[in-house]
Amino acid sequence: MNEYNDALSSLKTSGVQVEYSEYSEQHFGSWFIDVVSNPTYRLCFDGRDKNISIQLQKEYGWDTLVYSSLESHEEIIERFIREVNAL
Repeated sequence: MNEYNDALSSLKTSGVQVEYSEYSEQHFGSWFIDVVSNPTYRLCFDGRDKNISIQLQKEYGWDTLVYSSLESHEEIIERFIREVNAL
């Protein structure tokens, strides 16, 4: 849950507005954070596999733009913030 709270804090500090977020202890600590943007972006963490991804909402669902278990989660969160702030 610490990583989830850290991600929320980083987004808030950078001025990115959170539209909806959810943390699930039942799913190995998986979480996602949707932000206010057009189109809608999501930061998503798979707790079982320990992978973090940046997703874009499409008409049919979510399209994964960046998926990484190699880059640090902090790097992905910073990349996510840059992408959203560039809109």
